Amino acid sequence: LLQGTTNRTAVAGLVNFTNLSHTVATNITIVFTGAGLTNVTSSAITVSPVAATTLVFATQPGNAAAGSIFGTQPVVRSQDAFGNPSAVGLPASLNVTASLSSGTGPLQGTASLDIGTGAGNGTAAFTNLRIDAVGSKQLTASAGGFSSAVSSAFMVNPSPATSLAIQTQPPASATAGTAFATATVLRLLDVFGNWVTNDSSTIVTATRNAGTA
Repeated sequence: LLQGTTNRTAVAGLVNFTNLSHTVATNITIVFTGAGLTNVTSSAITVSPVAATTLVFATQPGNAAAGSIFGTQPVVRSQDAFGNPSAVGLPASLNVTASLSSGTGPLQGTASLDIGTGAGNGTAAFTNLRIDAVGSKQLTASAGGFSSAVSSAFMVNPSPATSLAIQTQPPASATAGTAFATATVLRLLDVFGNWVTNDSSTIVTATRNAGTA
C-alpha cells in the first residue's frame, strides 16, 4: 500500500504530497484524483529494498526419505524489514548454516552455504541435505547478524523394508493344538533400523525352525 498522507487540500492551486512512501520493492505509478477533476498518473517509480536483516525459507524442505537426499531441497534467502528479497548491505561472503532444530538426526550433506554478494547474492540453495532417522523434523537457517529462519515441519519417511524384528515374542509355553495365548508381532525395518510404518503389502511367513513335529 501507498504510505503517508494520501489526501491533501489544494493551497493556491497547488497540492504538495510530502511524505509518500511504499514498502514493497517493485515498480509503481501513482494516480491522483479529485472530485470533478481529470485524473493524472505519475511517471514510473522504482522502489528498491532496504538493507537485509533477516533470513526466510523461500523453498521449504520436504519429500524426504531415509537414505536419500530431500526430494525438495530448501532455499534460504535474505530479506529486508518489509519482507522484500534483499542483498543490500550483505558482505561479499557470509555463510548461512542449516541445522536440525526439531526431531532426531543427524542432518547430513553440505549444510553451510555462502549467501554473500560474491557467491549466492542473497540466496542459499541447498542441494544434498538428508536425514536417515524417520519422523517429523524442522530446520533452522542462521547467519551472523541476521534473524534466523525456522522451516515448516516435514516428515522423513522410511526407506523400503530390508529386515524383520520381533516386537512381541511368542509365549514361553503353549498347549498342543491350541492357538498361542499371545500373538507374536513383528516389525518391518529399513536398512537404517527405522520401523517401516507405510508398508501394508509385504507378506511374512512363519515356519517352525527348531523342535520336532
